[in-house]
Amino acid sequence: MIQRLVFQVLLIMLVVALVVCSIVEGGFMLGSGEDKWVYGKPLNSTITYKYNPDARVLNISIKLSFRHAGYRVEWRDVVLKDRVIEVYVDVLEYTGPSAQVITVKEHSFTLENIDRGVYRVKVFVNNELFSEESIRVGLEGSSILGFIVLCILFLGMIIAIYSVLK
Repeated sequence: MIQRLVFQVLLIMLVVALVVCSIVEGGFMLGSGEDKWVYGKPLNSTITYKYNPDARVLNISIKLSFRHAGYRVEWRDVVLKDRVIEVYVDVLEYTGPSAQVITVKEHSFTLENIDRGVYRVKVFVNNELFSEESIRVGLEGSSILGFIVLCILFLGMIIAIYSVLK
């Protein structure tokens, strides 16, 4: 009987403590009642790509990293103008409680009829330029190939000069 009474008193005290903490902002993170979605920004972005030269198809992947799990990402338009690829993303951050872990959101898209060359990828978050990066589409191995050709030509010149001076 006394144990039941003590249990009931402790339970009432716990409920009162939870109610008081929910009124005081930041208490047990039950929220203030005014939690909402506001515009947010990622910590950073990472761009990776693959190019199929035969099909002239470019696959681009963009990763956005966030400081906690309370972000909502909506991938909007991808616009190709000349050699500039513009990617538009809406990012909202929840002002209420969320898991405190680094969170990554990734999106991939495909562009067709893309010629080799240098392209500029611009990522716009909430219509503001967040990051930009140059990518070398279909030119990845060309600098090594050029170096090899120059070495062969140089070696040929040395052999020719040596044979003349001999």
